[in-house]
Amino acid sequence: MESDLPAVVMCQECDAQLEGMQVRYCSPACRLRARGKRRNRITSRSLATCFTQVLSCAKYRARQRGIEYTIVRADIPSTTHCARTGIEFRPEDPLRCPSLDRIANTSGYIAGNVEWVCSGYKLLKCDRPSYLVTKFLEDVSS
Repeated sequence: MESDLPAVVMCQECDAQLEGMQVRYCSPACRLRARGKRRNRITSRSLATCFTQVLSCAKYRARQRGIEYTIVRADIPSTTHCARTGIEFRPEDPLRCPSLDRIANTSGYIAGNVEWVCSGYKLLKCDRPSYLVTKFLEDVSS
């Protein structure tokens, strides 16, 4: 015999009762806390793991675009700071996460043509020459 009582649903973050509701969380605050925990779980990775993932993505992009890719991890020395700005890499920060930058975009991912830079620098650089971005960053910081 089935019960006529509504099903009791619990908030996935704080375990508060949500009677008869079709939601997962009791409040926007609980939803944001849960989202933050998921995001931290994804982004809490080591710098070495970050370097490996960046190289893997670069290899995939090179294959898709028909660009030469001959580098291995030993060709690019691992570092803790951006080659252009000197900013320390932080995998959890989207603008300070390491990224692979081709020095001459006409060449592919080959030894001597790539360097580790922070994603924020690469975002600013886009299609501009690197000396303009470096000059801009120096002007802003002084």
